[in-house]
Amino acid sequence: MKEAIDYINEGLNPIPIPLKQKAPNIPGWQNLKVNHSNVDQYFNNKLSNIGVVLGKNIIDVDIDSNFVKPFCDILLPSTGKIFGRPSNPRSHYLFKSSGLSKKFEIRNNTLIEIRTGEQQTIFPPSIHTSGENISWEKKTFYGEVEFLELHQKVGLIAFLGFVLSQYPSSAGIRDELCLCVTSILIKNKIEQNIASEVIRTLARLGGDEEWSSRDKTKSVIKRLDLDRPVYGLRKLSEILGLSDQEKEKLQSWLIINQEDQKNYQLEISSHLEGFHNILPKPDWLVEKLIMKKTVFMISGFGGSGKSTLVLNLAVCGAYKNEFLKRNILSPFSTLIVNQEDTKNIMNLKIKGIINHNKIDIPYKSEELFKKENDKGSPRIDLVSGAENKIILGKFKNDICSPTPHYYIIKEKIREKQYDLVVFDPFILLFEGLNENDATHVSVGMKLISEIANECNCAIIIVDHTSKNSLNFDLESDFNSRQSATKGSINKMSSARGGILVSHMTKAQAKSFHVDEKDSFDYINVVDSKNNYAKITVEGTWLKKASIQVDHQDCLVLSENHDLAQRYAQGKTSDLERLQQNVRHCFNNILKQFGDSDRCTLNKIVNSVIQMEPYINVGVTTARGQIIKALANEGVNHDGITLRYVMDETKNTGKHLVIKEKYENVNF
Repeated sequence: MKEAIDYINEGLNPIPIPLKQKAPNIPGWQNLKVNHSNVDQYFNNKLSNIGVVLGKNIIDVDIDSNFVKPFCDILLPSTGKIFGRPSNPRSHYLFKSSGLSKKFEIRNNTLIEIRTGEQQTIFPPSIHTSGENISWEKKTFYGEVEFLELHQKVGLIAFLGFVLSQYPSSAGIRDELCLCVTSILIKNKIEQNIASEVIRTLARLGGDEEWSSRDKTKSVIKRLDLDRPVYGLRKLSEILGLSDQEKEKLQSWLIINQEDQKNYQLEISSHLEGFHNILPKPDWLVEKLIMKKTVFMISGFGGSGKSTLVLNLAVCGAYKNEFLKRNILSPFSTLIVNQEDTKNIMNLKIKGIINHNKIDIPYKSEELFKKENDKGSPRIDLVSGAENKIILGKFKNDICSPTPHYYIIKEKIREKQYDLVVFDPFILLFEGLNENDATHVSVGMKLISEIANECNCAIIIVDHTSKNSLNFDLESDFNSRQSATKGSINKMSSARGGILVSHMTKAQAKSFHVDEKDSFDYINVVDSKNNYAKITVEGTWLKKASIQVDHQDCLVLSENHDLAQRYAQGKTSDLERLQQNVRHCFNNILKQFGDSDRCTLNKIVNSVIQMEPYINVGVTTARGQIIKALANEGVNHDGITLRYVMDETKNTGKHLVIKEKYENVNF
């Protein structure tokens, strides 16, 4: 009881464990809170072990293999909390940090483990299952460290432990192996003197008689500074005879430059290969909208319901057969990484969506987030970056380095075989990202695209729209829809499809006979890009509703098909009228082009402003009407087509009208 009270005073949560055992026998121990008022109920002078629930702020680096132990004191951050037992001393290093649990295991052997979250560790004074006493070796301060740094160091220690276990007995390849390890250490930003100590320790413990001469850190650093090639993980894999799976696992433990890992192969195939065979259908999640191995964008203004729409999609994927009037061919599993909402908020919304749509699920809705789905059945799993920040990459001097989270997430996607992964929002995934820098955005999208390709999943990026998009008529100007997203050129180029989410405008509310004060309750979802199907003009209208879930207000979205139909009909008639107005002034407009096939929009507007039907229309209104009329397919008249375009190569945007000749030719 005294030890339990001491741990409570430290802010820890001790729990009783049966003597000489490692696992608690109290049901629901994860939720047990032992404090000063109830400690005597659980520690009442009976012999027992004592465990500590690690929670979110205490991390236990648990060393399971003697091969990794020599590198722990060299590479682990400093801490004054270390304990172990006689046959396995210094086997637990404690830190104050928060992150994700992780086992570093290979060939069915666990080398080292990061323990946190809803886990517990047997603390001193306890008796191990072997009968040995567990005792403190250092008991002063907790080391405080950023989790990403800790994860990187533990990954390196696991890597070094595995290499030590495989250290070659043949003298001919030891030098090359040490060069490989040295370059990996330097690329991981390990200081030269520490890297030297690691290499000498590795070679000495590997039984290398020439261990003192294996330190080549100076020459490796010099070659890297001169941008010359050095050995890396690929060469190391050849030396140790590793399988592709083992190489990939080691790679996931390291944060290194991936360029020397790649085998550059060019595969060329003829269009005649399999020409007479029936080609397989794309691996659609949502038919003609979202498919595996691609990135999809959802953009919208703040508060427009993007995150709720994503949760709608996850629920539809797991339990329904339609999303935004498109078919879901078979149920799929989703992982949602949301940087702004807590898990409780996401759970509440999903529960509300399921209840609101009266979806019949295999078990009671109140148990939805307490049970694991049966293997093979669809899952909706949640990660909250609001609670523990998720960073996929860090930019420094315009170079982006993948973080441990990048490799952890890839490993989890493969392990649980998610079909869809959502990152919400894009900008919070990368530290030091400049959204106005095309290179930054391209590199970030490339990392995300690699996850989609390597893990055979679809990825949705949720992002905010630019303030500049307020100047465009995004309803009918399809070119502007793509440029509405921040960093749009590179994001939308990388994405295979995208949708734009916006609130109902006052003009729309008036045309639909919706009270203006209620217009904020309606959401319009329109295509901004689709590489696989025709872009829909009418889009989908959704209505916000607030419902009660667990005695709390919860926002849900419902599709309003009647409003979408009226919108499409109204848009068709409105567009025809505006196009007819342009045809009425067609000859006068053509004169503005002279010998060119391009003309500025301003010049054309000024040429018709004194003509019917624009004579009583303001310049700004006339400009908007002409843009609507000439957007997308443009206006055809007497063998000539006029189309509105925006030259996005100009920073400010240049509004143009282009003239094209066309002929009606049978295909």
